[in-house]
Amino acid sequence: MARALNAIAVDELEDEPLPSEGTRIALATTEREHAAASSDTTGTGPSPGPAPPPVALAETTGSLAIPSRAAGHSGWRHLTLWSVATLITAGAVALAVTRPWEAMSPSPTPVAPVTFGPDDCPEGMTYVTGGTFQMGSDPGPEVPMIELPRHPVAVRPFCIDRTEVTVAAYRACEDCDAPAETIDGKEITPNGLEFWSQFCNASVPDRDDHPINCVSWEQAQRFCVARGARLPTEQEWERAARGEDDRIYPWGQAAPSAEVANVCGKECGDHLTRLREALGAAPWPSLHEGNDGAVSTAPVGSFPAGVSPEGALDMAGNVWEWTASAYCRYDEGSCGDPRRVIRGGGWDSPDPDALRVTRRQPGERTARGWSIGFRCAWSPEG
Repeated sequence: MARALNAIAVDELEDEPLPSEGTRIALATTEREHAAASSDTTGTGPSPGPAPPPVALAETTGSLAIPSRAAGHSGWRHLTLWSVATLITAGAVALAVTRPWEAMSPSPTPVAPVTFGPDDCPEGMTYVTGGTFQMGSDPGPEVPMIELPRHPVAVRPFCIDRTEVTVAAYRACEDCDAPAETIDGKEITPNGLEFWSQFCNASVPDRDDHPINCVSWEQAQRFCVARGARLPTEQEWERAARGEDDRIYPWGQAAPSAEVANVCGKECGDHLTRLREALGAAPWPSLHEGNDGAVSTAPVGSFPAGVSPEGALDMAGNVWEWTASAYCRYDEGSCGDPRRVIRGGGWDSPDPDALRVTRRQPGERTARGWSIGFRCAWSPEG
């Protein structure tokens, strides 16, 4: 079985205080990328497991039950998504000789009409119209298998937060855990824990308007439920990010820049490089040479030029975002994978692929990542 997941740097340190270039754990791109990345790794990542058998197309909705509404492509490709590497367990996806998605139904199951509109959305949310859109990607040399196939998906109307949940909003939740000041994950080394925990916003002064990060899937879900909301499904997230057209990024087709998203531009790359080199670790790459004014996260909503067609901000960059959906192939129903899909790319992403609206990555439900946060969704049916 060919492995569809690929290496991004997860830093396994011995005597060095920061992640080294020597050891990397895999996270997914293409088989070609895997070959390129493995040439400079020690191959210490987790062993791939068997791919689950293909079943029916995953359901297009899958929400938590809510009783009521609340009031209120570059040379760095093999380094893609360093930010979540230490928090994600790599799996394997079958590169099937036959293409199971070709047998998928060409039409999604129709959804019953729901009568509510923009005025019904809770405060701070934007209304997303229901209907059918094309989710996923067409096959191509640069497209990870986990994004295939491109297929029609029907969603009901829903509301989604205009911005990511802030530190201040999370602190105000009486039913939530205290915000974490350290990261956590299965592959975290002691030195990596110390280094990356400095970017947890709850431990940094004057970050109330920044996105809450270093939060697990369970913590994110609990916050949304406490608001009378829920985490968005993966289908809802992509619909809110791309609208109804074939755009590559939430803002359109143009490559990421300092004007549209908070990703690892020159000032971020320089800052992380200085910190790492002071401790004997390798430099950190930049996605572009622009200066977006942030060396890590930025206050939510700081990039209005990057707004999605549905009025959602920061759907690319700042922090990756938890969704309610299990990390399964699109041609599967319930695959039993306990991991959850994260979307959107983060402030330290050095690869534009991380920001594409179709990009999907797995996150362990208990992992707390320095560049993972969330936003909530709401609909009358829960």
